Amino acid sequence: MLYRFLETCCRRKETTYIVLPTGAGKTIVAAAVSKLFKETFDINRPIVFIAHRDELLKQTASKMSLVWRDVRVGRVKAADNEQEVDVIVASTQTLVRGRQMVRPSLVIYDEAHHSVSKGSYKVLETLGCFEEDGPPLLGITATPNRLDRQALGQVYEEIVYEKTILDLILSKYLCDIRGKKIVADELNLDSVQTLAGDFNEKQLGEQMGQESVIDTIVQAYLEHGEERKTIIFAVNVKQTYEITDRLSSHGVKAAGIDGSLPEETRDQLLADFSQGILQVMVNCMILTEGFDEPSVSCIMMARPTKSESLYTQCIGRGTRLYPDKVDCLVLDIVGVSEKYSLMTLSDLFPPGQIEDDEEIDEDILKDEMIEDGESVLEFQERLHQIAFEHGKKMHEINLFSTKTIYLWNSISGIAYYISIGNKQYCYLIKDDTHWWILFEHTNKRLYPLHDEALSLEYAQGIAESFLQTISTKIIYKEARWRHHPMSPAQRSQLDKNAIAYDDTWTKGQASDVLNSIFGERIATKVIDRFNGELYRSMLSNQYVRDKIYQDLSKIQKEIN
Repeated sequence: MLYRFLETCCRRKETTYIVLPTGAGKTIVAAAVSKLFKETFDINRPIVFIAHRDELLKQTASKMSLVWRDVRVGRVKAADNEQEVDVIVASTQTLVRGRQMVRPSLVIYDEAHHSVSKGSYKVLETLGCFEEDGPPLLGITATPNRLDRQALGQVYEEIVYEKTILDLILSKYLCDIRGKKIVADELNLDSVQTLAGDFNEKQLGEQMGQESVIDTIVQAYLEHGEERKTIIFAVNVKQTYEITDRLSSHGVKAAGIDGSLPEETRDQLLADFSQGILQVMVNCMILTEGFDEPSVSCIMMARPTKSESLYTQCIGRGTRLYPDKVDCLVLDIVGVSEKYSLMTLSDLFPPGQIEDDEEIDEDILKDEMIEDGESVLEFQERLHQIAFEHGKKMHEINLFSTKTIYLWNSISGIAYYISIGNKQYCYLIKDDTHWWILFEHTNKRLYPLHDEALSLEYAQGIAESFLQTISTKIIYKEARWRHHPMSPAQRSQLDKNAIAYDDTWTKGQASDVLNSIFGERIATKVIDRFNGELYRSMLSNQYVRDKIYQDLSKIQKEIN
């Protein structure tokens, strides 16, 4: 990834971006890019890292030195104006207000989905990012989709690297996620209008602030939170502290946090949360970006949203790995009606989305959705099992349709049978994952053709070796008689069973239809009385095996 970015710089393809989900280490990636860029090009100008939140600036400054030893990091925000350094971490708001900056060697824009806005775009122009000899621009984001439909393509020419949240869960870089929908009976999101692609915040706040909805939120944590360290995302400040007070009344160590609190107070609350002094942190749009607390294992969306970007950012606060952490529980507060386009975990992992190197028929999985209470890894395992079973089924169909000359009939995937004539049949009957091969004589006795159950291909092979010894034409798919006009006897049976047909029917067509009624009826009775354990026990006796094979030898001579 890093070298591909450097390659684009050498080709003068200078505006690129990286998409990595929350928890993937975007700040570490930015630090690694900065270090490698400096080592490769040795340009004697600082690298500018732009972020729009103070938490992101602090995080970047602290993590940059983990990757780049002895790096000099300066800060440009409000009164701070430290520019004679290797890396400048700069506040978007400060730059938008017109702070004069030195000419950078590279510009990195964190949370790049914000860079499309008018003010941010002007900042990038001022830094020379769109000039022919200007600094390369690298955007880093977890959420490339904006609700206002402004595309990142307006700023960035090429994506140099992308990983999805599913990629990183499967690769064990992020923890598993388990979702549960919590229905609030009084919540009516149908009445909330849409503004700039998401719910109208004022109207949403009125709905989510109802006393019954607050009760549902609190009870959901008490019932499902399982004493997990939890972040609750609220709509507004009022709801934030109502939830906090209600949780506290139940003895939960909870605190609320919002943008109006002094920076020192916010820092102390987050420190208490990190140290376990607080169990639940309720917030209003404070912890969606730039907050890193790996021990969080439960996210509650008490702020329903239509925005995939916002939803992804919120649940990403709980996906980082942490000792003894098995998964992150996501509690989605929803209303009774689901007419609205509300983001939930099932939308983030759409029907049939599966990661696999092999080609899988997408139509088989298109209706499969993650179930309530099912984790992402469990969902993936279920999809793989469905694909595997479908593959086995298609293999079976292939075995008995295109790869055999014999006229096998299937019964619900648990047995195959073929009529030999004179009320005699050959069967393949499933026993767990293997198949027994049986021959039914006119005396109704069942004779095993092998002393144990086998894989389907081996069982079919043994059965067809037996069929080769029988002198009859009725067992072949392409026998000549199948193309002859149907007989009066067949016509009579079709009439008797009220089966519609026409005069073009052949003996083969009539035989297939009648066999599906009478043959399947006989075969089903055999399947019902078959006992695999009994045969397994019986065939462990050498004398019994010898007697069966002697009888079969006599029967084969009689048939022929």
